[in-house]
Order: sequence, then C-alpha cells, then structure tokens
Amino acid sequence: EFRRTPRGPIGLQNINTLTAGNFPFRDDFPARVLAYKGDVDGAIAEYERIIISIHIGGRLVHPFARHRLAGLAERKGLTAEALAQYRKLAGIWNDADPDLEIVRSMRASLTALKTR
Repeated sequence: EFRRTPRGPIGLQNINTLTAGNFPFRDDFPARVLAYKGDVDGAIAEYERIIISIHIGGRLVHPFARHRLAGLAERKGLTAEALAQYRKLAGIWNDADPDLEIVRSMRASLTALKTR
C-alpha cells in the first residue's frame, strides 16, 4: 500500500542524465498515483501535461504514458482521445512483437474503439 512506503532520503543526484530523463517512471508517477486513487480526470490532465511538456522540451514520450492515457480516456468515455492515443501507439509499435501483452491489448482496444 502506498501509505506504508518507508520515508527517507532518496539518492537521485545523477538522475538528470540524458538516459534518466527519458524513463517514464520519473514523469508519470503523479499521474499513476492519481489514477490509483480514482482521480481519472486528474490523471488524464497530468498525462496530457506530461506529453505536451515533453514535446516542448524535446524529450521522448514513453509509449507507456500514451498507453496509460488512452486507457484512462477509454475508461472515462473519451473515445476520440483514446483513439488518437491508440493510433499513435499503433504507429510507434508497428513492428513490435505481437506476442507482447501490452501490444495485444493496445491493438484489441484500437479495434474495439474503431467499431463503436
């Protein structure tokens, strides 16, 4: 449970390297917490902010952020936004291993939303 996480100093002195700047856990942690707490609107707003600010900063947008945003939008009934994110993912993951669960899930969701 989130509340039981031990508190203490975290050594992140070197987190601002090029590689670390592109890890999704660093940017989408607040959005995942909001989603976990049931604040879907807040999580969607946070993912949208992440994606826009990352584009402005020239960093990579991790596909998992798009996948999570699409799933939240779908859950909220925002079909057009979910479709847009799933379509971007389909382009990014065009050559991805079709046996990966996340790829199968994305493709199934995209197909289901297209038929609505």
